[in-house]
Amino acid sequence: MATFTNRLATLSGMLIASAFVMGTDETFFQSGTFSAAEFHLACAGIVGTALALVLSLSIVPAQKAADVFSTAILELYARDRKLWEVFATLALLTLVSATLGTKSTFGAHPRWTVAFQLIGLGVALDALRRFYLRTLDLLIPQTALTLVRKECERLTEVMARNARRLAHVVQVGGGKHNSLEPTAAQWLSFRSSPASKHLISWINQLEEFAHKALARRDTLAAKSALMTMATIGMHYADVRRDSIVLTPDFSGPLPTGVSDVEQVLSPIYESIKNLCEDAARQPDEAVVAACVQEFGNMAAHAMTIVHTQDDAWSTAPLSHSPIFYLKVCAAVAARAQMDNALLTAVRAIAPFFGKISDSVQTVEAEATAIDCLYEIALASYVRRSYVPADEAARLMITVARHELKVRDFAYNRGLRTILSNLAALIPFEVVAEKAGQRTMQVFAPYSGTGLRTLLIEEANNIKPEPRRWVDPFHDFNELSQAVVFHYRELADKLNFDGTMLQKWIVWSALDCADVHLHLLANPPHDSERFLDNVENRLIWFIHAPSFFFKEEASFPYHHAEEAAARLATLGMQLLRLKRPEATEACAQAVALIGKRSASITKANARSVAGIFVKVEMLARAADAQGYADLAEKCRSMEKRNEIVLMLPEYAIAIHDQANHLGESLAKHPYRSIALPNDPVPLLRQLLSEAKALKFQRTAIINLLLNRCRQ
Repeated sequence: MATFTNRLATLSGMLIASAFVMGTDETFFQSGTFSAAEFHLACAGIVGTALALVLSLSIVPAQKAADVFSTAILELYARDRKLWEVFATLALLTLVSATLGTKSTFGAHPRWTVAFQLIGLGVALDALRRFYLRTLDLLIPQTALTLVRKECERLTEVMARNARRLAHVVQVGGGKHNSLEPTAAQWLSFRSSPASKHLISWINQLEEFAHKALARRDTLAAKSALMTMATIGMHYADVRRDSIVLTPDFSGPLPTGVSDVEQVLSPIYESIKNLCEDAARQPDEAVVAACVQEFGNMAAHAMTIVHTQDDAWSTAPLSHSPIFYLKVCAAVAARAQMDNALLTAVRAIAPFFGKISDSVQTVEAEATAIDCLYEIALASYVRRSYVPADEAARLMITVARHELKVRDFAYNRGLRTILSNLAALIPFEVVAEKAGQRTMQVFAPYSGTGLRTLLIEEANNIKPEPRRWVDPFHDFNELSQAVVFHYRELADKLNFDGTMLQKWIVWSALDCADVHLHLLANPPHDSERFLDNVENRLIWFIHAPSFFFKEEASFPYHHAEEAAARLATLGMQLLRLKRPEATEACAQAVALIGKRSASITKANARSVAGIFVKVEMLARAADAQGYADLAEKCRSMEKRNEIVLMLPEYAIAIHDQANHLGESLAKHPYRSIALPNDPVPLLRQLLSEAKALKFQRTAIINLLLNRCRQ
């Protein structure tokens, strides 16, 4: 349909010409009423007038381009291929028509020359329509940007072609004794090419156009200019992928390797940064968000351009600069209080981390990206804008988890920085909750997809070790130590004042303990002799919740009771795995929580007894599993506690709770209602299993005695 519309006049001319050829008699041409020469001259005048109109109206888009864009765009408009096609078509038809008007028909009958002339008029009218459409198209800013992009790509391809030719000449001419590598030859060609200056000039023109678009509030045009600059930069980097040579830079304290590719990319980065600052002053948040998004795209693309030095180690030398400028633009957005731009910055960083690998060193760029996330979260907390802060914290955990997936923990440099950043952000969450401004029920790093997933990821990385003397749990234990020290740091430095955040952090620590429990229950093949190290790390996590319940700080007693219930459940599960030392640690942690709960001003004996009775549950579970010594230790923790000895009402309350526990255990399980995280059903199950085992043993002994008597 589009082709028919574009050729409508031509098709109409062909139809009329066919009718003229078939329907006109010979007498028409022999009579003096019709002159073919005059007809051709009239058509030549029509087509010539159209040509003059084309030349006159072509000034309109040129003037618009000079005002809106810059004078440099006029050169591209003057070389526009579609305008040249229209001009050539009209000029050719004018000359042919004028020639036919001189009766120089080259022996052709007037019937055919007139038919040809009618078709030529149709072609001329279609060309005029194409000119009209192209003129409208040239008035659109995106068309000018497309022309600039194609021109820059053409310059880049010319540079690449010359570089490949030089590399081929050097390789062929030098033979096997050639000491210059193809990469170095291409690098020399790119470095000496004057086309790079033309690229930088076009980048400056694009920046000027973007600033003009911002001044007239044309957001779409400004964003299109941004995308064009970023596309040009990524295309140039792609072309230079095989010709990267790092030269020493002595401007800093230590020499570092830099690439000459930055000579073209740095002006692009600076232009986008300047545009971001200008948009923040307008303000135009959409343009600021587009700036950080393009920096994120360029950073992710730069991670794919790898340089190998001396066949020994690989780096991504172009990855740091776009991340650095993204950080700068994020700071600009934070000062302008543009939350959507900050969210865009956080999401733009995610693809960058998705490109990291174990074989490519990008330590500096990764550290800058993590620092950018931290500054976004910090700036958001200061302004009490919690959505970007939560998104940044969530991405930090995602980054740490991905890094554990692609690298060994020994080479993981970002995790400890992330844990330190999270510890610095927690006080802001506490202040927000006290002020009633928290919009999320939990803080992302301490939810089900938080720190617990880091341990799960590292546990999934554990593989059977062929060298029997090597501990396969070494990296897991090191990560476990870093995480538990993080919880200890939170407990020592912060006063939660009974906020819900304290409960979620405690539960997060217990979730991490559950990961250790699962590893103890399902160890890799032939690794059982190293499980004691995992148990030692588990004991650290068992004691971690007690540090959050301080004697000098207030906290809701039901938070402490819920933590004690989870510890009791964990202790019983450990008894099933024949880990009495870890179960004893659970009893000690519960007793310590009960002791500190008694120091609360509003605490009552019944509430504290509800915590101490969890120790009694562990003692009964130990008796059922045959650990009489452990049961005695647990009961001594309960009875000899200084709180119980000083205040008789606590001893009475604990005795009443123990009796109530016995009544609960005596009930049929289908008639009792179990609350979430209630350890009573598990204790009932352990007692039932012990009773069944005892009955089985008694039956076996009786059977053996009967056989002996026979």
